[in-house]
Amino acid sequence: MKNLSSVLVVLDKPKHAQTALARAKELQAKSGCHLSLAAFCWHPMVKSKDVFDIHQRRAIKKAIVGERRDWLRGLVLDSKLSAADVSPEVVWTDDIADWVTRASATDCDLVVKSVHHSQTLLHTTLDWQLLRACPTPIWLAAHRIPAVRPAGQRGGYSQRLISKTRTASTGP
Repeated sequence: MKNLSSVLVVLDKPKHAQTALARAKELQAKSGCHLSLAAFCWHPMVKSKDVFDIHQRRAIKKAIVGERRDWLRGLVLDSKLSAADVSPEVVWTDDIADWVTRASATDCDLVVKSVHHSQTLLHTTLDWQLLRACPTPIWLAAHRIPAVRPAGQRGGYSQRLISKTRTASTGP
């Protein structure tokens, strides 16, 4: 695989764990790549011409984007990422797959996104949409820790493995 210079990180909603960001930080620490963080927001009320006039819709959009921008700024600060190594962006769209596909086609070596499972038959997840359409390699990062049963001492191998796995997945 070629050296990574730019990674696009598709962030989850604020209420979710940011697994993709954690994995991207690991890549950044090892490769020195630049991280482009994309936080998405959209609300159908902004399209509702029957209920709100144009000024109200603009105000709603501005408030939602501002709230997401504040959250993203806090996330970057909490993640202890250098301003030179990261480009945060808030994107207003209801078609995340299309935006990521177009953005990754320009100057991106890898897209990192948290994996999400769908339990419905009629809904195609964003993961599948990206796997089908995105021209850039995608890493669907999972938050799971491998199960290890520490049965027996064997030199403490199982305990060391559990400890290393936890450290790798959650940080030191």
